[in-house]
Amino acid sequence: MKRLGILGGMGPEAAIDLQMKVLRLTPAKKDQEHLPVVVWNVPQIPDRTAAIIGGGESPLVAMAQAIRGLEQMGAQQIVIACNTAHHWYRELQESTAIPIIHIADAVHAQLAQSETPVRCVGLLATHGTVQSGFYADRLAALGLRLVVPQAASQQALAAAIAFLKSGQHDAAAKIVDQVAQELLASGAQRLILGCTELPLVVDKLSTQHLCIDATVALAKAAVTACLNNA
Repeated sequence: MKRLGILGGMGPEAAIDLQMKVLRLTPAKKDQEHLPVVVWNVPQIPDRTAAIIGGGESPLVAMAQAIRGLEQMGAQQIVIACNTAHHWYRELQESTAIPIIHIADAVHAQLAQSETPVRCVGLLATHGTVQSGFYADRLAALGLRLVVPQAASQQALAAAIAFLKSGQHDAAAKIVDQVAQELLASGAQRLILGCTELPLVVDKLSTQHLCIDATVALAKAAVTACLNNA
């Protein structure tokens, strides 16, 4: 099996959540059957959304350093525990020969396997991820319509993500649930939790049965790639 490398720190709890989901999704019956995993969970990476929409410092140098660190630890497959960071996916993949799974491709694969026809999907994500457009591109390839929050709701969602980063889960869940309901009212049939912080409160959402956890999708893809030596 391949050794999995997780690029984390964005935020640090999201990386832990991804590693736990990899662990739970691995069909192991004893220690030795679990994936070997190395993690770079260093949170001193410039803010991704600020870089995309506000001209803030680019996180690319810090993320490239993390990729080199994972290389040195023997990673043979890499995943990134941050949706917004995938705005720099091409540059990061070009910096290494180690394959990096794109989180939106993992979500795309899960949607493609849906037994119930889905025509419209809502995206709960940072403003940076929404503006980057990588989810919209992949959903368009499936012939799906994407709906995103209105400006005020997107700002509220940003506040919820900030709450999550500071450990205020209950306050965050209330906001996320409200924005989710608005997306459903706009025609969304499923909701992508397109920020790796959001799955931390999925069990508190009234809409959880309609949510696609992008972190779970990424963990599934990682387990498949590492066990199948894909």
